[in-house]
Amino acid sequence: DTLRPFASSSLVSKFGYNPDEIIAVEPNELTDYGLGTPITAESQYPTGRLLYLAANNTLYYLKDGTYFSIPDPLIAKVRFPNLKSKPGKPVDFKDATRGGIMAFPDGTLLGITGTKNIFVMEKCWRRAFPSEAVFKTLGYNKKNVVWISEATADMYQIDEPIYAPAGAEDLLVTSTKGLAMV
Repeated sequence: DTLRPFASSSLVSKFGYNPDEIIAVEPNELTDYGLGTPITAESQYPTGRLLYLAANNTLYYLKDGTYFSIPDPLIAKVRFPNLKSKPGKPVDFKDATRGGIMAFPDGTLLGITGTKNIFVMEKCWRRAFPSEAVFKTLGYNKKNVVWISEATADMYQIDEPIYAPAGAEDLLVTSTKGLAMV
């Protein structure tokens, strides 16, 4: 996440914010956030937008003059759960720069539909869990798995499996709800 300051105070109301909605925070509360590009009058969609082009049957994410193709709608659902796609037109992209292909974010758990194969995404690579025990030892939960087609999975190369650190299984305790990290 990044902080995007308004280029001027007059833009706050232009984007539909009421000054009474602004919450004062201390500078130390913002140290974990990088500073993004300022929101200007030209920033029509500060959070970006999802556009579907029927002409090539492709979903795109467009933000600040850069667009990214999204090869599977599940990527958009994971990355932008609060954005809805809208029909787009080629003119929406005429002054935009191609940013590449958007992938699942790091840490996303992916399962291949029809199999028991579950991976975690890391730098656009799939890392498999060699066993269910490793999956549980690392604190993952199957309810967080995004199930994708084999074709979507094949877009990502397979990296080394992910293993639990030696002795990590000793950190597990049994509870009434199954396994839990301590």
